[in-house]
Amino acid sequence: MNGGFSTKFKDIKFKNYILSYDIVLLTECWLEKSYTLKVDGFDCYSYPRKKSKCVQGGGNVMIRNSLKSYVTVLFDMYDSIVWLRISNTLMHNEQDIYLACVYIPPSCSNFYSLYDCDIMSELENQISIFKQKGQVILLGDTNARTSNLDDFLVGDVLHNDVLKDLCELIYYQTDEPLPRRNNPDPIVNDLGVKLLSLCKASGLRILNGRHKSGRDNDFTFAGSKGMSVIDYFISTPDIFQIVDQFIVSNFTVYSDHAPLHVKLMIKSDQVLSEVDTASCEAASEEFSCYIWDQEQAKALAARDVFRPAMAIVEDVVRRIVPEEEMFLAPKMDLLKRASNLHRSKVRPTEPSDINFEVRIYIF
Repeated sequence: MNGGFSTKFKDIKFKNYILSYDIVLLTECWLEKSYTLKVDGFDCYSYPRKKSKCVQGGGNVMIRNSLKSYVTVLFDMYDSIVWLRISNTLMHNEQDIYLACVYIPPSCSNFYSLYDCDIMSELENQISIFKQKGQVILLGDTNARTSNLDDFLVGDVLHNDVLKDLCELIYYQTDEPLPRRNNPDPIVNDLGVKLLSLCKASGLRILNGRHKSGRDNDFTFAGSKGMSVIDYFISTPDIFQIVDQFIVSNFTVYSDHAPLHVKLMIKSDQVLSEVDTASCEAASEEFSCYIWDQEQAKALAARDVFRPAMAIVEDVVRRIVPEEEMFLAPKMDLLKRASNLHRSKVRPTEPSDINFEVRIYIF
């Protein structure tokens, strides 16, 4: 989070946006070791990176009080991954859900020397344990770029005789193929290879680029070297059915990561009457999700190919986003790049020799 969570949480618009959700999972909050969070109406848990000499890393988990009977924080791993349990009495699910708020540091981070751990291996072990008790969800920043490579074993089919002999020794479940993910990031890095391996070993699958809404297949991170997809919702495929909404939201001034908006279907019988099930609805009503209008930008660029790209971007964004919600607008610097790319295709070609005309208009 740009500037650290404690600084940003003083901004009333940011605070209201955060508090419109029932469960809030925040990573890379840059917390002081002594930092604690207290918010009316929420149970809050802070996890500073204790072994670091400087302020870096750390996360916050916030759970609305009306859900505290159903959502429990279990423990954290290396000040980087926090496990929660969501009771099956709340969800349209036969088993409890074990949800991990995940932050996997980049391969070059000093985290690995400070904590002396193989965090991917540790995470895989925990997944194996929790899968024996219920369903598993991973949600957060993995720093893993996976392109659209398969997260399941392709052609995982055994001959019936082999399968019969194998099942007498161990339980073996073949991988079911899933539709290819729609991922705008074409790159695969070393953590991406490890994450895909974890998915194949654990039976978890990536929801990004597969959700029915089609609003989950966008970039999740924007840095000085470009944009990428490194923030994921990962679970067993049967969990996909209870994910009512999964949206990669707009980039904002508060972070170089796009927030992941997740809405799970919950029960609405009398047993859960005290749960404020409308609060998540309020989040989507009070704060809109603004989509960059490529067609408006292209039309403006075509009319005036020499107009500064940022002026085009600002013009389109201010037509779409009300002033009071401008903090939710997409990052204009990122949109400027996209606008410049299109403008380069419609500009007149540069002269290739000295035989050209110069037209001067005087007004």
